[in-house]
Amino acid sequence: MNELIPVIEQENGKVAVSGRMLYDFLDLTERFSKWWDRMIGYGFEINLDYSPYQKVHPQNKQIIDDYSMTLDMAKEVAMLQRNEKGKQARKYFIEVEKRYKQQAPINNLSPQLQYLISLETKQNEIDKKVSNIETEVESIKNDSPLYAIECEELSNAVRKRGVQLLGGKDSYAYANKSVTRKVFSAIYKQLHFNFGVSSYKAIKRQYLNTALEIVETAELPIVLADIIRNINAQMSLQEVS
Repeated sequence: MNELIPVIEQENGKVAVSGRMLYDFLDLTERFSKWWDRMIGYGFEINLDYSPYQKVHPQNKQIIDDYSMTLDMAKEVAMLQRNEKGKQARKYFIEVEKRYKQQAPINNLSPQLQYLISLETKQNEIDKKVSNIETEVESIKNDSPLYAIECEELSNAVRKRGVQLLGGKDSYAYANKSVTRKVFSAIYKQLHFNFGVSSYKAIKRQYLNTALEIVETAELPIVLADIIRNINAQMSLQEVS
């Protein structure tokens, strides 16, 4: 929440607002002393709704009068302005009040417990930041090309599927180096086409499992599959004859 108007947390845990701070935010042309006298004329009581005190002016270093208001008074004074600035100030004070009410149960605890809760809160914030960093790092990793070991895994999968499509390592088609190269090339081309890359090594890590599935279910072009079938069939016939 943006701090429109600074608030003061007092020793008793309550929150106070400087009369001059509110006056400055409201951007009024009326002299402060005259405006303040008019505001307290609405029935606010000294030492109950506000307390007078003196402070040093930040610019001319002179001693000036100011007034510490309760949040309730600050909300009412803001509402009395009947303008947009007053509405903003009142809404802001309501949010401040909500925030401090949420903290109130903690403020009633012993200093030791408050310290422990503060440590836990800070640790949770650190854990959240670490988690965000880990997520970003993981995202960067997944968006990068395959690691060497992953390239090897994919390459092994291509060889395994290629051997299957050739009819096994004992097949005649597998012994035909030209046909074998065409089979492996056909599987790699399917990877290139599906992932829009010129090399399987450029596939992103996040798609490794998908790439493996594509390889495991890869099929050959009809023409190449017919060539393999014919080679294996012809050689089988020659063995029989």
